[in-house]
Amino acid sequence: MMNHMKDVVWKYAASDKVTFQSTCLALTSGHRARFLPTESNIKSADYYARVTEPDLEIYLRTTRDHENVKAEKFTMVRTSQAMWEARFGSPERSHDYITAAITLVQQQQSMHPVVVTWLHYAYYMSQFHAQPSSIRVLASDASMFAMFFQNAEQLSMHQGNHTWSNRVPLRRQLFKRRSPLWKLLSAPTRRSVEVNEPLEDYPWVIMKSHKNGVAAIARLACLLYINATLLDLRWSYDHTAAYLKHLEDKVLVHEVDRYPSVEPFIWVLLEQEPNPEVRSHDRPLIVGKLLRISRKLRPEVCDWLSEVLLRNLSLELEGQTPEMGQWEGMLRQELLKIPDAASSALG
Repeated sequence: MMNHMKDVVWKYAASDKVTFQSTCLALTSGHRARFLPTESNIKSADYYARVTEPDLEIYLRTTRDHENVKAEKFTMVRTSQAMWEARFGSPERSHDYITAAITLVQQQQSMHPVVVTWLHYAYYMSQFHAQPSSIRVLASDASMFAMFFQNAEQLSMHQGNHTWSNRVPLRRQLFKRRSPLWKLLSAPTRRSVEVNEPLEDYPWVIMKSHKNGVAAIARLACLLYINATLLDLRWSYDHTAAYLKHLEDKVLVHEVDRYPSVEPFIWVLLEQEPNPEVRSHDRPLIVGKLLRISRKLRPEVCDWLSEVLLRNLSLELEGQTPEMGQWEGMLRQELLKIPDAASSALG
């Protein structure tokens, strides 16, 4: 899956000098400087990071490209700059670049799908480097976050009935225990292992909860995205079935059972669905906002929410906590740091 993602992005970026420099050269030089910190590598990374901005300004001032093409290249560069800053520079500047790119995409009627997917992927993965103290969560954000989890749980209870099982068999089959997707999205903490979860069911195990782990954030992003899609399509058996069939095909094409990795699977989820009835321009940004809000939570709460979302997908709802209707109060208290019984209730 990772090779698929790199092939798509690199081929698009290599078609133009400015995008090639900002994406291929800047990111690879940054990696070399981090893992092989020789003087020449550090100078190379610094050079490609600094030279992108003036080259972009020259391009925008002199190009005869169509406005849409210009917007695509500008978005590609800003996204790549955001990835560079997130990994090797300033998380705050990274978020500024992402915000600028998102604004530009929203102003366009259409944009190349690779550019849009790259932007959303960068938005999600840059959260790994985001400093929780720099993220501002309003009361309305906390309510929206809690409402998402309550709605997702209500939907899973509804879709667990016999009508859904008969009309959309994949809804139960695709995420059932020990299926390729279930194994990919499962990552128990030590607590889960100690209650006798069979280790052979998991491709990897988090032995210590770590809020900043890339895999933990990528896993939560995948779970949020799939649950959000099912919520968007909840009024239609046919659209839900079409999305699940698309997801099943992706699992086969990318051999998820043989090469399970949650980080590149985000890219697979973000790629444009062939069925226009299933697509949503807003969904990736909404999920990105949910993911960013989650960075304010304690590590054990993030782990717990990931388990809740996985149970929603697998329709294993027995013993799910908290009780229906308690989501908003509990998560609002946690996100807004209201001092009360929230800590003990959430673990």
